Amino acid sequence: MRTPEHREKQRQNALRLTQSDAWKESIRRYKESGRAKANCAKRKTRPLPHWRTYTSPNGSTHRFRSSWEEILARYFDSLGVSWQFEPKRFKLSCGSSYLPDFLIHTPFGDCFVEAHRIRRVKPDDEDKVDLLHRIVEENLLPHPLILLGEREIIHIRQRLGLSHHFFRRR
Repeated sequence: MRTPEHREKQRQNALRLTQSDAWKESIRRYKESGRAKANCAKRKTRPLPHWRTYTSPNGSTHRFRSSWEEILARYFDSLGVSWQFEPKRFKLSCGSSYLPDFLIHTPFGDCFVEAHRIRRVKPDDEDKVDLLHRIVEENLLPHPLILLGEREIIHIRQRLGLSHHFFRRR
């Protein structure tokens, strides 16, 4: 029989492992490799814990990496705007690649939409935010890119009438 001390020791060991840089790096590589998304799409594995599932009014099911992406999908559907999630990866002239969150089709033309933390940037996201600003300034994509930050997402969430608690991890 496991004692409470034994269970606490196991919990601390698991916590130490999952907080290690090597663990985080291996998870990041797995997610970015495309294997996670491919396996999930083939139903070989369950969605990763932070992936969010949303069924649009037309019946199609989508999986998103963040609640912000799910909020945007709900918003586009409420407006009746046609959208595609992560439609195409672009190779940029600076040598890096970029995968926009959404491509939306409007009567005024197509544009890309990216939901990302822009103002209060985490240290490991500084390069991506710099790349996003460069894409916008230099028009490196075939369609305009709209950057939406935390303020805009909160505003959209309120317009949809969704509480903050609805979007906590499930």
